Amino acid sequence: MIDRSVSYVASLNTPLSMIVIGSNLGTISGDFYKDSKAWLICFLRNFLMPACMSVILLLVPLSTTAYLAVVIMAAAPVAGFIVMLSLLANRPVAFPMRCLCLSTLMSVVSVPLIIMLASWLKQLV
Repeated sequence: MIDRSVSYVASLNTPLSMIVIGSNLGTISGDFYKDSKAWLICFLRNFLMPACMSVILLLVPLSTTAYLAVVIMAAAPVAGFIVMLSLLANRPVAFPMRCLCLSTLMSVVSVPLIIMLASWLKQLV
């Protein structure tokens, strides 16, 4: 009975967070892409951090599969958790929502580029 209850709550985790994020997404104005701070954070998060991670991980003896898996996870866009934390702390959610949107849109380009970079670096070593 406890296992089933925990399973039900766990299966609600993602849909509920998507509902909360989606309801806050509607509050963003159409010019969210003009925020230079959000662009900087998304650039650092989507390009610089995974590129540095892929170079640092070359020092660790990992198989190619494990190496690429970690780099792909590092290249993933900003999580919706930042919006949830802002809501829990009663802080404004406009900036985290802009970062979430820009990071997700930017990941269409950044994730394949980071994967290509990591694959190329791993072949060199």
